[in-house]
Amino acid sequence: MLTRKDFTKPKIFRQHGLELYHFECTCPRCEKDLDVYQAAHASQLVPLNSFSFVPDPQTLVNPDIDLATSRDPAFRALVDKTYAACAPEARVSPEERLASLRGQWRLCQPLVRARMWAAEPLAHIFQGAINYYVEQQNYPHALCLECFVAIHSDPFKYVAPFMPWRLKGLLMIAKTLTNTAVASAQGLRNVHPGVVAALEKTDEGSLYQSILLMVLHYGAMGHSTEWEILNDSREMLTDIESLEARRTESEILREWIKNPEHPAASFFFRERALEPVARLAGLALDIIEADLEPK
Repeated sequence: MLTRKDFTKPKIFRQHGLELYHFECTCPRCEKDLDVYQAAHASQLVPLNSFSFVPDPQTLVNPDIDLATSRDPAFRALVDKTYAACAPEARVSPEERLASLRGQWRLCQPLVRARMWAAEPLAHIFQGAINYYVEQQNYPHALCLECFVAIHSDPFKYVAPFMPWRLKGLLMIAKTLTNTAVASAQGLRNVHPGVVAALEKTDEGSLYQSILLMVLHYGAMGHSTEWEILNDSREMLTDIESLEARRTESEILREWIKNPEHPAASFFFRERALEPVARLAGLALDIIEADLEPK
């Protein structure tokens, strides 16, 4: 069974991982050597994303990247070399994480210029940066990167919205929200001012609740109802829906999860979930460049 890293990394490294099993994969992605963007473009599962942070199918079918560069054989060869140089599967201690991320970010500049945020090893850097900010207890910065990944990376790597890694990423956002909601003025001292302003505009309760509904909706498609992530989400959703002060919001969001085309419910979801996540994601590159690029 392929792991997360096996089917998102470049073909040459995927096939090398299968040599131990004396197996040559001939799935469309391997046979045609599709990158994550080409695979997403060809996927029949794109329409399932209507309850996600990328509900517009055109976002996945026609991504905002430099397609000519991404398909150039010389560029693809450069990506292979970059992946090998970055060694994204190597273990890194918390003490070494920032230095490692800076080195990987420098190596990944061709991918950065092509805006290929979902391509490995660049996608791995965002996950590493999230870990770094969580370790530093800078939850607002971690939240921005999690939102960026939820829009610009994971949906292309895993088009099916019920894939475990996408659901885990969503639940991570919900859990990080609980930390940003109680952040003190002292805790926000080292936070990008744009993030503070974005959080002030965010209805964190509605965003949190929307995410839990998404996880439960999609989790039921591909997993046992006893899956730990679904159990956690059910408990978290029950807690917030039990709040009398949130009765109106809960009713609207329940209507949205039944029918994402309902005018009032759709507007509420766009205003309270899609737009706040987009605002937070829009600050992610400023944050990561400030910490990873040379001063």
